[in-house]
Amino acid sequence: MWNESDYYSRAPADPWYRTIAEIQSAISFATQDFFRSEGLRTLHLPLITSSVSSPMGLGSDSTPVEIDLSGARTYLADSEQLLLEYGCRLFDRGCFCNLPSHRGEAPDHTHLPQFYHAEAEIPGTFEDAIALAERYLRHLARELIAELGPKLAEIAGSLSHIQAFCDRRAPLPRVSLDEAATLLSAADLITHADPPFRTITLEGERKLIERYGGFVWLVDLDHLGAPFYQAFKDSARRSGRAADLLFGVGEVIGLGERHTTADDLREALRLHQVPAEPYEWYIKMRERFPMRTSGFGLGVERFVCWLLQHNDIRDCQLFPRINERVHGRSTPDPGKCTFCQIVGKTAPVSIVHEDAVSLAFMDINPITRGHVVVIPKQHFVTLEDCDENVARHLMAVVKRLNRTVSKAVQCEGVLNEIMNGEAAGQEIFHLHLHVIPRFRNDGFGWHFPAGYRQRVTARHLLDEVAAQICACRAE
Repeated sequence: MWNESDYYSRAPADPWYRTIAEIQSAISFATQDFFRSEGLRTLHLPLITSSVSSPMGLGSDSTPVEIDLSGARTYLADSEQLLLEYGCRLFDRGCFCNLPSHRGEAPDHTHLPQFYHAEAEIPGTFEDAIALAERYLRHLARELIAELGPKLAEIAGSLSHIQAFCDRRAPLPRVSLDEAATLLSAADLITHADPPFRTITLEGERKLIERYGGFVWLVDLDHLGAPFYQAFKDSARRSGRAADLLFGVGEVIGLGERHTTADDLREALRLHQVPAEPYEWYIKMRERFPMRTSGFGLGVERFVCWLLQHNDIRDCQLFPRINERVHGRSTPDPGKCTFCQIVGKTAPVSIVHEDAVSLAFMDINPITRGHVVVIPKQHFVTLEDCDENVARHLMAVVKRLNRTVSKAVQCEGVLNEIMNGEAAGQEIFHLHLHVIPRFRNDGFGWHFPAGYRQRVTARHLLDEVAAQICACRAE
């Protein structure tokens, strides 16, 4: 129902959404009660920022949502974590919030462009944060059984999964990324070549959840595969003090220890290819108030999916938000767009790369062996329509795939191609970029007008067109 035009006139009478509303209320009260009992305080935090936590560098898991605020370009907050670190300089026991996060990604069964994020930051170590997160989860589970047990059981079929978690005495199991790599198949591990780091696919997360009985901390992530603000774990700066708690539909909690020194933070920004300028205040905070802090964020709607034993996060929101509609663009019918079907996993596909923003897969009609197509998960028709941050992300993916595909098929060159509009040859009107391996005498080539190489345009005519382009650029 979430994507239907009459959602708001139907949802209030639907028992599912009435229960979702009660769950959201119960989580909000339980969150406040728990963190107050732990001595944490809360802050009134802004929803706009110039210092996003996922700024499109290496390790970012989404694109920021850029807005124009009275002529100034800024962003909707994708996390309040950086400001919660600031709050730890104000409150000795740390602080928390439960606020919306905004991400530049299309909704699918595990992602929402806007979701609620229960975040906490404390003075302390990685281990302190894990212990706090596990206590918080148990508190939520117990409170929700007490307040809404019969309704949860009616939808989920049973309370056994919640009760089993509440009764658990031992800490949750852990598996390092290195260990996970030996347990999973090659298809479940995405290896980025330049620079080298690893991430795990959604299918890989599902397999780990099953292997460890429903819950597992994935720890010791590759530093370049985690956000830049996570502390280095080793002197080689290969691993980070970062972890994801996997259960339900996948990652529900992201957690980590932060850099203590300004020098480490500057080095992390450099390694992750993130400009330092928007984070100067964050760097100077460490120079003036050095402190080891750690924290985590829980995706509320993903947690609700687990409570209800449901597999589509889009059904666990009360106020559906789709970035294309927010920005005034029409939203495509996923059933009619071939690439939207592929993103939604309702069409067969051979995936070579996937993250929160993009998907790369084998072309079903390859020009040459190894022909790959790269698309944004969010629907854009052409490059002109595309959000600039998404466009930058797509080009970074294409750059890495050029190297990977070349190595895999031993080609002699790679052609990168974008077709914008029907006259340019675009047949599927969802932005896509081609990575086409080229070989000598592979039979593929361009057809140019007769006399193309012999015809040289007069300089004054070239200057005239250049001036027209520059004038349009200035508009």
